[in-house]
Parts: sequence; structure tokens; C-alpha cells
Amino acid sequence: MFILVLIIGMPNNLLSQNKIIIKSSQLVRYSLNELQVKDSVLIKGIDSIIMRVNCSMIKHNTKANFFFYIDQNEQYGDSLFMNLALSKEPDGRRCLGYFSYKNNIFMVYGKKAINFFSKKSSRKQFSFIEKNPQPTFDPPEWDMLYSNNKIMLLKFYP
Repeated sequence: MFILVLIIGMPNNLLSQNKIIIKSSQLVRYSLNELQVKDSVLIKGIDSIIMRVNCSMIKHNTKANFFFYIDQNEQYGDSLFMNLALSKEPDGRRCLGYFSYKNNIFMVYGKKAINFFSKKSSRKQFSFIEKNPQPTFDPPEWDMLYSNNKIMLLKFYP
């Protein structure tokens, strides 16, 4: 979940160095479907590949927001390509929905993502600062391949 924080009572010299001005027209709210994970291999893959990385943002007690893209890629034949990255500015317009796992929010994108999820009736509102039409990411980032009921890591970007 993205939270807009208003800082009050900070020293003037700190505020003058880090001015952030957000126009109300830049703040966009999206109501997204909560997703139910249909394939347990997906959760096992997240646990074995992603949660084992020594990254302070992915500790079990820290909330992180992820961009999770799943789609067909001709380079990999019938296998499905998956990209997972910490996300600064997700694009709610193209998002299939979200799911929560171990205090983290995963925003799901891609044409083939529906193979792994079903939409629940519950929805949640998210606020995004709309600057760019494309999402931006912070390391770490993972490229993975789903094939024969297994997820394997293709590349890790620390």
C-alpha cells in the first residue's frame, strides 16, 4: 500500500533541501480487486526465490510493494515469463489487482496473470502519484520462468 506522508514540524533547512510538491491533479486513486492465488507453486516460488534475499525491504515485518508482471514471451516458448520488482510508482490503470503475502502488497500485471489468480469480491483503494505512464522500480528485481509447474530464477538484479 502506498501512503502519502505529510511531514509537520521538520526543521526549515531540511524541508528546503527536500521540497516535494504534489498537486492534487497528480494524486490518482484506483479501486483494485483483491486476488486469490490459484496456484500454490507461485507462493512457493515467492518464498524460495524472493523472500530469501537479504534485503531490508523484504523482511517479514516490513511492508514492501511489488510490481508483478506475468506474460508469454516468445523467447521462452510455452513457458511464462515473470518479472518481480520493488515498485515506487505502480500504474493502477493496467493492474489486474493485488494480493497480500507476508505483509507485502503485490500489484499484478500482464495478460497471462489471470492463469494464476481469481478475483475476489473485495476491493481496496490505492493512491498513486501519477508522474510517468510507466512504473519505476528499485532494486532488487527478479526475472523468472514458469514451466512444468516450477518457477526458476533467470536473472537477479541486486
